[in-house]
Amino acid sequence: MPPQPTGSTPSISVLTFDPAKTRVLNKMRVRRNPDVPAQALRLDGEDLNLARVMLNGAGCSFKLDGNTLVLENLPEDHEPFELEIFTTCAPEKNTQLMGLYVSQGTFFTSAKQKASAASPTSSTGPM
Repeated sequence: MPPQPTGSTPSISVLTFDPAKTRVLNKMRVRRNPDVPAQALRLDGEDLNLARVMLNGAGCSFKLDGNTLVLENLPEDHEPFELEIFTTCAPEKNTQLMGLYVSQGTFFTSAKQKASAASPTSSTGPM
C-alpha cells in the first residue's frame, strides 16, 4: 500500500544535542498540508523523556498515546508554525541502533519513516 499524504509537512528541522546531559532540542517549522483535512499531528518516539512542547514560542497542550506525541490544537490556517520539542534520552544505553545512539564514541541518528500526520525528515550518519 503506498504511503498516504500527511496532514502537516516540516520544512525546517534543527536538532541540537548536548552530549553531557543527553538533552535534545528539536525545532521544526511545520505547515498543514492543504490537500488533506485538518488532523492531529502525531510524532513517534521511543525511550524519550518529554520535558517541554512549545508552539510558536508558547506552551501548548498535548497528550501522549503510548510512544506517540499527539498535538490536536494546531493553527487552523496553512501558514507555517514553529514547533519546539525538548526531550532527554540516554544514547549510550540505546542498543537498538534506532533514534539517537552512540557507537565507538560517535553520535548517530536514524529513523524509519512512517505515514502519519507529519513525516519528519530522517537521516542516518554521524552527528
